Amino acid sequence: DVTVSDNILACGLNNCAQFVGTPSAMIARNRMTPADGVATIYIATVQNVAGGAMSEDVTFSDNDMTCGSASCVFFIGTPRAMITRNRLTASSPVSGIHVQGTTDGTTDGTRVEQNTVTTTGRSTPGVNGLFGGIRVRDGKEVVVTDNIVTGPWANSIFVDALLGSDVSRNDLRGAYQYGIALATKTSAGPLSVDGLSVRNNKITDAAYAGIGVMSTCRSMFVGNNLNGNARGAEFFEQSGANTFRGNGTM
Repeated sequence: DVTVSDNILACGLNNCAQFVGTPSAMIARNRMTPADGVATIYIATVQNVAGGAMSEDVTFSDNDMTCGSASCVFFIGTPRAMITRNRLTASSPVSGIHVQGTTDGTTDGTRVEQNTVTTTGRSTPGVNGLFGGIRVRDGKEVVVTDNIVTGPWANSIFVDALLGSDVSRNDLRGAYQYGIALATKTSAGPLSVDGLSVRNNKITDAAYAGIGVMSTCRSMFVGNNLNGNARGAEFFEQSGANTFRGNGTM
């Protein structure tokens, strides 16, 4: 059980902190920022040893971070991660908090909660615009709640390949595509998101729509405030059996 806490870290080119095969690690209350004149790619990376030790049950909390050019926080194949109460500031990254699976591990049971994720400049859209301030994919029973995501991210929140998960009570402002984007036309397979609960989010100033839905079925969109966007919500092909109720869309 590794603990890294209460440090001030100036980052080099690749990572400020990298954790590989560290189950139950605690990374808390650190201040991380690129060194002067260095374009750091990732500020913090957590991943598994290929075919070996899993970085499961990792807690990443209360860190204050200035993002580099790619993702500020990159979790790869790390089930039951807790990413909470972090403050991330960026100028033009690809994504802020980026969580995805690999052949060695999923993101099952991961919680991304109470983070503040801000970009002051237009983010890089990544491949086909599939990124955002918070990007989570490849898991079940994932929770993304009570986050504040502001500034011109491609999408404030982007989710893909999630089952039975929850995206609720987030405050999302200023995306140049969608406030919440669910899968895309380029997602693999006919169905990518199933059984998602999207409730009580407040989304403003999204240039395409508050919510964009593709390749999504049996999901609930309830009680979201979608006022002040180009459109309230867009539902595209390969989506069905969804419920859209009680959402403000003026």
